[in-house]
Amino acid sequence: MRLTALEKDMIHRGNLLWLLGAQAICIFPLLIKLPFWIWLVWISALIWRVQIHRGRWYFPSVWVKLFLGIGCAVGIFVTFSGIRGVEPMVGFLVCSFILKVIEMRTKKDALIVLFIGFIAVAAQFLFAQDVLAGIYGIFSLFILLTAWQAAFYSRPISIRQYFKIGGTLVIQALPFMVVLFIVMPRLGPLWAVPLPQGKGKTGFSDTLEMGDLGELVQSPEVAFRVAFNDVPPPAQQLYWRGLVLDEFDGVRWQTAALLARPIGGAPNTSFAPGEVLRYSVIVEPHHYRWLFTLAPLISADSSQLRLEQDERGLLFARRPVVNKAEYSAISARQPVAADQALSERNRRWLTHLPEGNPRTRALVEEWQAQSLTDQQLVDRALALFTNNFVYTMRPPRLGPDAVDDFLFNTKRGFCEHFASSFVFLMRSAGIPARIIVGYQGGEYNNLESYFLIRQSDAHAWAEVWLEGIGWRAVDPTAAVAPNRIELGVADALDVEERDLVGRVRWSSTIAYALYRHWDALGYSWNRWVLNYDRQSQQNLFSDLFGNNSPWRIGLGFVVVSIGIFSLYAAFQFFSRVRPAHRVEDRMMFRLLRKIAKMGFERYPQETLGQFAMRVSQTAPGLGQQLKMIANLYNAVIYAEDKEASEKLMGALNSAERQLSRGFAKSLKG
Repeated sequence: MRLTALEKDMIHRGNLLWLLGAQAICIFPLLIKLPFWIWLVWISALIWRVQIHRGRWYFPSVWVKLFLGIGCAVGIFVTFSGIRGVEPMVGFLVCSFILKVIEMRTKKDALIVLFIGFIAVAAQFLFAQDVLAGIYGIFSLFILLTAWQAAFYSRPISIRQYFKIGGTLVIQALPFMVVLFIVMPRLGPLWAVPLPQGKGKTGFSDTLEMGDLGELVQSPEVAFRVAFNDVPPPAQQLYWRGLVLDEFDGVRWQTAALLARPIGGAPNTSFAPGEVLRYSVIVEPHHYRWLFTLAPLISADSSQLRLEQDERGLLFARRPVVNKAEYSAISARQPVAADQALSERNRRWLTHLPEGNPRTRALVEEWQAQSLTDQQLVDRALALFTNNFVYTMRPPRLGPDAVDDFLFNTKRGFCEHFASSFVFLMRSAGIPARIIVGYQGGEYNNLESYFLIRQSDAHAWAEVWLEGIGWRAVDPTAAVAPNRIELGVADALDVEERDLVGRVRWSSTIAYALYRHWDALGYSWNRWVLNYDRQSQQNLFSDLFGNNSPWRIGLGFVVVSIGIFSLYAAFQFFSRVRPAHRVEDRMMFRLLRKIAKMGFERYPQETLGQFAMRVSQTAPGLGQQLKMIANLYNAVIYAEDKEASEKLMGALNSAERQLSRGFAKSLKG
């Protein structure tokens, strides 16, 4: 029974399963970022479409579709009211994708669904851009292309063949994807769109109370990764400055807002190669403006962020860091001497203290009565912390005079306790001082030669101003718990507190080795793929072509494209499967070629019997012999007659010998 054109264009069972499966794979990473009610919409639409296929339910009417569309739009508006981000747009896209499946009838509708699927795959990268997201995106494309083939295939084939077809298309497209990624102008990557607003801020804030960093250290999340251009310094020398806290109200330290100026990529003064540290940082999104560098910072540069620096040497981005970003920096290996004295205004500001903590003030007055120099006062304060103080993540609560309570009563605290009390001591002595918060140390990965700094590496230390020297970093925590600087937070704590530190724990060395390899792969992905910007592209073109001339780049693109096409054509030619013919077929083809030289050529649409009848009209002898050969051939091929096979071989050999000996005339007779 012949099918009508409409029946041929309808979506059949196999096509529907492929389309629903492809939709599920494309929207799954999006659904987990969207409200739960969209899951219910998808499941309901899935059930409805299956019931339509089974003939139990009907396709939705125009009014029903209008109601569903308005309902989803209202749901998105209510759910995301007041939220500016990508979630409302993605939610609308997913709802449209889901509802389109309900009204899908023909293969044309299936094609529209598949096209929406490609947009959904692109939307996946709004939420994640790591290696796993890239792999899943390619897998989604593979399923979409396979579903595309399945929806339009006219004959049933196995699932393995469908996968082979889809995989072949993806593999063939990958070289061109790579070439286009390299040569297309970098107009701003997809992931420059602000990340979802639901993601909370990570890391420390611009205020600090005693106990804040103890909570942050419990997080194993990655803060940033750093690669040095040359041999990196030891981890214990890595103090990553993030913020300066220079205002104290008696309870809370906070940073003062100062004017920041744009910072350039080249240092203002010349340094010998061994005097500076050159490094690049890939920072995770933390939704704040501050960035992390080693002090003293000389210069910094980024093609993704607009960088600024204030007079305290802090590095900022012009806008909050809401996407993973890379910047490079240059810092001096040794402290740089101050070229001018501290202004009187800054001195008053950096020695100001609120009322309170009388015991601490009295202790400092005793020290000052001994006519100690500023450096001796610093040493005396550090020596104080070596007397029965304990480094702990479980410090007791402090009273209103927190510094007094800590120094003379509890003597148990975390790094912010020691930094805060030390700065209070210095300011009480009239020495300008401030708290620095950032990170200290890091885990070195020698596979790609970079440091991984986690939130658990968060740290607070101090800086003091010494006349004729300038700002110098002082870490009072190192006086109490030197293992914190040498080995890390966990090794400086008691055994029962080590589990409080946010670190990844591994059941075996194999698991840890696999993690290191995976993290190294992710670092390379971030550096060479996500951070492949306009500057990186120009540097690459300069290395490959000598300069960035458009004609050179265009010529290179054409040559590479021709090379890929040539390799593909050669692969297709040498890998094509040539049909294996029977002995009878090969002998038959050879005989027909010889007969064609006599002027009797077989038409493509002719059977062997029809060809013999046509030859008989002009050459009866040859035609009669061909009729006999045709009958034997049909018996061998279609009836699998083994006796006829031997007769066919003999007849073919006989006819070929006669033609070879020039007996064409006798055959014609």
